[in-house]
Amino acid sequence: GGLTLIGPAPLAHHRTCVAGQSCSFSDLAGVHLAEEDHLLVLDTCGGGNHPPPRFPDDGHVRLVSASGAIAGWGWAASTENDSTMLPAVSSPGGQYRLCWCSSSQAMRCSQAEAFLTDMGALTVIGPSPLTQDKTCVSGWPCELDGILGQHLSSDNQVLLLDTCGEPS
Repeated sequence: GGLTLIGPAPLAHHRTCVAGQSCSFSDLAGVHLAEEDHLLVLDTCGGGNHPPPRFPDDGHVRLVSASGAIAGWGWAASTENDSTMLPAVSSPGGQYRLCWCSSSQAMRCSQAEAFLTDMGALTVIGPSPLTQDKTCVSGWPCELDGILGQHLSSDNQVLLLDTCGEPS
């Protein structure tokens, strides 16, 4: 007889998203992955912790195809040829885990504890923590230095708005 282990393989998928932009990725590989399988972004898989704050759909993602060809946040029905705009990831920059739950236990996939399989890392490039207070004086030049985060560079830019993502 034989044994077939269903699930993601290899367990070393690494993907990167940028805070403030939509996030999707492709080529998640595995054995007999199903369209109903779920991924959840967590600090630690199966640990009973919560998804990072401000992730679209509370960090839940559905595999869009059985092959794992496309995965992303925030759309109800998409295909490989659909270019539906996804909501932006606005969580803090950091290192997270991509945790998998089989559709064969779909009722359990609503709880973070069911996502036991760690299929790899998700790096979110962006500021962390999200609240970093800076003070400038009206009429004087102002430099915003010392902003902390994950993989920030001197090429990054800051735009001052009343509400992020909405024109003033």
